[in-house]
Amino acid sequence: MKAIKTLREMVKPSAPGPAPSFTEHHLIRALNLIGERAKVGRGTLSSHLGLGEGSTRTIIEHLKEANLAFVSREGCELTEKGKRVFGEIKAWIKEMKEIDRTGYELGKYNVGVLVKGVADRVRLGIEQRDAAVKAGAKGAVTMVYRKGLLFIPPSEEVKGEWVEPVRRIIDLFKPEDLDVIILCGADSKDDAENAVIAAALTLINAKT
Repeated sequence: MKAIKTLREMVKPSAPGPAPSFTEHHLIRALNLIGERAKVGRGTLSSHLGLGEGSTRTIIEHLKEANLAFVSREGCELTEKGKRVFGEIKAWIKEMKEIDRTGYELGKYNVGVLVKGVADRVRLGIEQRDAAVKAGAKGAVTMVYRKGLLFIPPSEEVKGEWVEPVRRIIDLFKPEDLDVIILCGADSKDDAENAVIAAALTLINAKT
C-alpha cells in the first residue's frame, strides 16, 4: 500500500539525528482529521493527537515536505496528493469509533476500527493484540465477519453472554463479509486510537 509506505518513510530517523517523537499512527490520525474537516488549526491538531506543540509543528512540517499538506490562514489543509493518500487509507480503515457501553470494554477508553476485506489475513489475532499493546493498549480483540456472524480467531463463533455485545458492535460498524473489526482499550483515548491503528496496520501491511 503506497500510502502506508509513504508515511513509514516519514518516521524513519535521519542519521545522525534523533528519532521522530511521533509515529505513523500519529500521521494517519493527523491525515484523517485534516481530511475529514478540510481545515484544521495547529492547536486542534495538537489536542487531537495528544502531542505537544513542538511535535505537532514537526508533523506539519513533515506533511508539507512530503507534499501532503500546506498551511493557509484557515489552518492546515491537504494537497491533492494528500487527499489521494487520505482516500487510500480510508479505503482500508473505514470506521474508527469509540465503543464504550458495548459490553466489550477493555480499558478506561475503548476504540474500535473496521478494516475492509482483510479477514483472510487474520491468523490468531495475536499479531494485532501484540501491536496494540506495544502502542499503548491494555487489551485488544480481533473479530472476523463472515456470513452475517462475528468470529474470534481462529474460528470461535461468539455465543452466550457475548451475543448482545456483539450485536451492538455489528450495529455500530455495519461490517460486510470478510471485514475485520478490532477493539482496543487503553488508559487514554490517544493510546487507544494509536493502538487500534497499529493493530489495523498489521493487516494492511500484509497486503502491501
